[in-house]
Amino acid sequence: MFLKKIVKPTAPPSDEELASITSLEELKQEAEEVKIKIARLFEKENEYEEMVLTDPASADEYEEKVRLSRNKRRELEEQLAKIMQKIGER
Repeated sequence: MFLKKIVKPTAPPSDEELASITSLEELKQEAEEVKIKIARLFEKENEYEEMVLTDPASADEYEEKVRLSRNKRRELEEQLAKIMQKIGER
C-alpha cells in the first residue's frame, strides 16, 4: 500500500504580499551592495592614511582624500542603518 502525503493547495499571494516580498528582496540586495561599498571605502581610507605617512610631500592631498572617504563611508553607514530598519519592520 502506498502512502501519499496530501498537500492542500494554498491561495497565491495577493498583489500586496507579492509587492512586499519583492520589496524585501530588493532591500536585502541593496543592503548587500551598500555593505560592499562601505568595505571598499574603508580600504581606501586606510590606503590614504598610509600614503599620508609614506609621502609627506603630498600629505595634505591624502588627508583630504581620507576625510572625503570617511564622510562618504559614514553616509553609507547611515543609509545601511535605514535599510536594515526597513527590513526589520517587514
